Amino acid sequence: MESRFTFTEVSQNIEEYYGVCPSMLQKIGVFTIVWGMFESGLELTVLAVAKEEMDKDKRPSTDANNVTNLIKLLREKSIQLEETVCNVSKIMCDAVDDLLVLRNAIDHGRIVPGKPKRGIGFINNPTWLNVERKRGITEVHLTDQLLEKSIEAVAILHECSVQLQLFAGGLGYSAEWVVELASEVDRARYISSVVKPSHTTLQSE
Repeated sequence: MESRFTFTEVSQNIEEYYGVCPSMLQKIGVFTIVWGMFESGLELTVLAVAKEEMDKDKRPSTDANNVTNLIKLLREKSIQLEETVCNVSKIMCDAVDDLLVLRNAIDHGRIVPGKPKRGIGFINNPTWLNVERKRGITEVHLTDQLLEKSIEAVAILHECSVQLQLFAGGLGYSAEWVVELASEVDRARYISSVVKPSHTTLQSE
């Protein structure tokens, strides 16, 4: 008996029931991969900016930290950088904070049925039977264009993170480099502010 859970069956079911066209599925996949590239290199960026020496017999201070904590550490450690580079790092962190909400909704949320070509929705941390939740409820609506812009923003952040590693390691710096990097990260920040979910309901303490 042929499985009902092959790639073809599952993707067709998602397309038919949830209204997700193949191009949207492809872009969600690209977004997830690019985010993984950024996230996997973020720890090295924090270590480089902090100028922490690596020792094979000692765990790095960043070990087992999630993205939120790594961004917090990067904000703290970037203060010791030159002002112009510190500002770039700060803007990058602001953009990550916004895009992380989107990423969590996609990767950890539940897809909401929609209509083809009108976008799709995700809801993260929903409540049941009015139970209290620690985290707020996040609702996201994505279109083809928003996904494309989100991918662009995360790709910029990944490049910015790598460049910060190089700068912190003394492997390259120029006024032109800072201007170009600042321009790119400003664009990522603008995109992140546009795509950030606008419907977030916070639970009371």
